[in-house]
Amino acid sequence: MTRQQSLLVVDDNEIDREAVVRALKGHYRVAEADSAEHGLQLFEQVRPDCVLLDYRLPDAEGIDVLRELVRGGGAVVVFTGQGNQKLAVEAMKEGALDYLVKEALDSKVLLLAVRSAIERSSLRRDLAASESRTEALLRTIPDAIVRLDRDGQYLDLLGAADGYPFPRDQIVGRNVRELLPPEMAERVLAAIHDALDGGGTGTAEVELEGPPKRWLESRCSRYGEDEVVFIVRNQTERHNLEERMRTAQRMEAVGRLAGGVAHDFNNMLTVIQGYASLLIDDLHENDPARADIQVIIDATKRSSGLVSQLLTFSRKQVRSLEIVNLGAVVGELEKMLRRVIGEHVRLESESCSDLGSVEADATQVEQVIMNLVVNARDAMPRGGKIKLRTRNVDVDEASDANSVSPGRYVSLAVSDTGDGMDAETQSRIFEPFFSTKSEGHGTGLGLSTVYGIVTQSDGHIQVDSTVGRGTTFEILLPRTDERPSTVTILPARVPAQGHETILLVEDDPIVSLACQRTLKKQGYDVLAATHAGDAILACETSSKSIDLMLTDVILPHIDGLELYDRLATSQPDMRVAFMSGYAENDAIERLSRSEAVFLQKPFTPSALIEAVREALSHPPAPRTRSSATLGA
Repeated sequence: MTRQQSLLVVDDNEIDREAVVRALKGHYRVAEADSAEHGLQLFEQVRPDCVLLDYRLPDAEGIDVLRELVRGGGAVVVFTGQGNQKLAVEAMKEGALDYLVKEALDSKVLLLAVRSAIERSSLRRDLAASESRTEALLRTIPDAIVRLDRDGQYLDLLGAADGYPFPRDQIVGRNVRELLPPEMAERVLAAIHDALDGGGTGTAEVELEGPPKRWLESRCSRYGEDEVVFIVRNQTERHNLEERMRTAQRMEAVGRLAGGVAHDFNNMLTVIQGYASLLIDDLHENDPARADIQVIIDATKRSSGLVSQLLTFSRKQVRSLEIVNLGAVVGELEKMLRRVIGEHVRLESESCSDLGSVEADATQVEQVIMNLVVNARDAMPRGGKIKLRTRNVDVDEASDANSVSPGRYVSLAVSDTGDGMDAETQSRIFEPFFSTKSEGHGTGLGLSTVYGIVTQSDGHIQVDSTVGRGTTFEILLPRTDERPSTVTILPARVPAQGHETILLVEDDPIVSLACQRTLKKQGYDVLAATHAGDAILACETSSKSIDLMLTDVILPHIDGLELYDRLATSQPDMRVAFMSGYAENDAIERLSRSEAVFLQKPFTPSALIEAVREALSHPPAPRTRSSATLGA
């Protein structure tokens, strides 16, 4: 059954009111009020479909009553005893749906006006509801919708306006040439003309300088004769992620190259350093050739330092892991750091009282701090301030805005007030041999070494720098609840002459010969093998018990750690010492956590002898992996 529509008549003239009621009563349920106060009360109670309002009431101004009725959602038709164009215009501006003069009224005109007002009010409500739904829908869209004319003038901004670099009230009525850099404005105008004149869609990518810097991707379509609509998507996050991915891939490729070069170079340095040391030992103390050979030895030491930095960058450096408190490390280094940076730079440090610990190589952590502080000093030739800050940081999924894996971290931040870096420089700072310093002032390996140490420790490094406003490097290392242990330093022992049997496994023949000569000179019996097959055969055919296997980590087919695992069954009393110019990630992890002696190439003959004596003085090392993982 259809509901009969209701009507409210508000008029203080009883005769006029009764005339209106008679004309409408058969068509509507009619309520009557003789004052503004009474009319507003009935309006709240009845909620009529339409209100007939006399513009002149004794207890209120008609315009005020009209505003209140319209504000409450009423469909209002104003009628008055005197026709007045000014009043009519004013009433229509305030929301009246019609304006009638009593003298000219008849029942047909009145019915038509009321019916029209109800229909228009219904349409208005439907339109408002539709607009509300559309607005709510647009708010869920991550893009901004921008309407422009042919000349590039902004007409409207809808959707995710917060993703657009300009608020609506600052762009409507303005031109793209006023808001965008010239080149970008011309790109947007070209897209508009493509869409309007070509009948298709135009695209434009806009890069806006910050801070923060933003990248917008837009596509426009024709909207009427001389208007277009741009769908603008903020691609800043995607662009930053892609840039980080490209940087990571580039660093990975450079790291693989650095590791390969370091491996071969370390083998050559081992031979040069080994034979040079043997030669100098055989010369008389006053022999003039000793000085020349010492120069060779010193040069190999300097070269090995560079190779060590390359290995650290490529994450192929074997670490000595321990539980470290970063705040304590900073405190121990602070006195030395003050001497390094000089009097023109002020050094400050800050650490929280409940700072967590990290598992890392303490020497490498010191290297990270030293490199960052020296870089900060060099960025402030006129003086400034360096601040070191350590704190606990928790990263969850919601705050992962910088591609940092969720977890518990300890943060070490090194900030300076120096010159800062532009975007191009920041994109290359971790590359080996890249440096902004003049020739002869640094190798360009400092930050690449920092990068390698941090990433090998499962950490993250972030850079925040603005030209003229300084730089902050923040290191995030995984936090552990373990406490740092106290380390006892034992006095060095002078290596004694040996008599044991050593199985030497080295695939580089000149390195093998250098090691054999050193070991035999020290009194050891040496069995040499170039690969795992030779080593296994030597164990099976040797009439002597093998006391120690000295093996390179990287071997053809299987690595030295797996070879030891295989031989440990048949040679349970055999000790082991590993050597390598570099190692793959899996081998690095196993070596870092094993108790075996490790000798980093290049090494001197005395370092080789010390490592052998240390390995022979220990019980047999535990196997580096369980037999279940060997496939044997």
